[in-house]
Amino acid sequence: DGEFVVATGAGTFAYESGATARTSLGAQAQGAVLDDLIALGAATTDGEIIVANGVGSFAYESGATARTSLGLGTIATQAADGVAITGGSISGITDLNLSTLTSTLNVATTQDDADISLFARDKLLFKACANTPAGFCDSANGVGFWDGSSGSSVGYRGIINGAYTSGDSLGSVVPESIDTYAINFDGNTRMVGRHTNAEQPYALRVDVIDVDETLADEAVLGLGVLGRDDVQDTAFVHFVDSHNHIIGQMTGHEAKLNGMAYSGVKLESAGADYAEYLERIDVNESIEGGDVVGVFSGKISKQTDGAQRIMVVSSLPIVLGNYKGKEMMDRVEPVAFVGQVPVKVVGPVNAGDYLVPSGKGDGLATAVDAKLLTLDQVGVIIGQAWESSSAIAQKLINMAIIPNLQSEAMMHVLKKQRAALDERNDRLEAQNRELETKLNNVLLLINQTK
Repeated sequence: DGEFVVATGAGTFAYESGATARTSLGAQAQGAVLDDLIALGAATTDGEIIVANGVGSFAYESGATARTSLGLGTIATQAADGVAITGGSISGITDLNLSTLTSTLNVATTQDDADISLFARDKLLFKACANTPAGFCDSANGVGFWDGSSGSSVGYRGIINGAYTSGDSLGSVVPESIDTYAINFDGNTRMVGRHTNAEQPYALRVDVIDVDETLADEAVLGLGVLGRDDVQDTAFVHFVDSHNHIIGQMTGHEAKLNGMAYSGVKLESAGADYAEYLERIDVNESIEGGDVVGVFSGKISKQTDGAQRIMVVSSLPIVLGNYKGKEMMDRVEPVAFVGQVPVKVVGPVNAGDYLVPSGKGDGLATAVDAKLLTLDQVGVIIGQAWESSSAIAQKLINMAIIPNLQSEAMMHVLKKQRAALDERNDRLEAQNRELETKLNNVLLLINQTK
């Protein structure tokens, strides 16, 4: 019973026992392992796993027990859209690709002194809370993470870029609808701002800088070049236009005076005068750069008769003082006190001429040759022309406002008057000598006739 009919390989058939047939088939004998499985019996719980029990037999284990046997943590049971790591560390990750992230990325900590660092090789974008998905939001103590409780926009958002090239623009990396600023930091540090909040006048604002007040030389901002002691012409700050053209700079300066070396800084720009804001007497009067104005008790007008001082409105000051807030800007003009400034002149002018007001209240000046300057004109001198023009019509002339210029002009006039008086006195003395000679001759004739 139980024999199998098999081919003999010689063109005939033969009977084989079960053991011989298993050998022919290459099948495993039932042996002890299968006996152990048969002895284990049928599973009583869905999802159980058969494992070796270490004593030569098998046993059923639940999923939780099997995970422990395999050394798996609780992360193995978490859904793909809700993984939490509550301890330990993750190492060996060379790239974490979040390109398919479509929802909010929340990072939270319950430790007051905990630091969370985010590093981006290319760019790290913070989006405003009003957008979906929401991102980082300002908190009471600076920038915090959105907790999902508010959907309103609460301030600026930032973008941190890598290397900046001349073709880059903020609009190419940040949507126009988001209040942002960009910080580029790959050798050439740049901060570029844009805002749509009408109540916030700053494109980029730093509210808090930690300064150690216990250090005598501590300051809010320090600028220098590491490893460089020579500061001559070192550009600490450049002011540039949208085309990256330098319109002004703060540079280092060195000089030797009486054998001593001194270092300092200098402000360089196209502006060439120091000016101060002065209020217009009539806030509706039209006054602009280059206009000649009279000063009456600290306020200005194009009327110059009776003015305590005659001055000119600056067009491009390098330093501008007496600023009293934006609310006054529609009432004031920058008036030049010293330096070079363009002034409106009518009539021909030669370099070296003195410039005085036209006297017509029209904001214009006229030129007076130093040799023709009168004592009355000395008190209303505005400055000295440093360029010439033969044009009769109104034009701008570069004028120097020089301290004590009026005193120098006064001395010139007085010397001229003294010279004229001396010349007149010499003539009178000559005439007196001539008369005296004639009188003596007459007296001599009279005495001779007696």
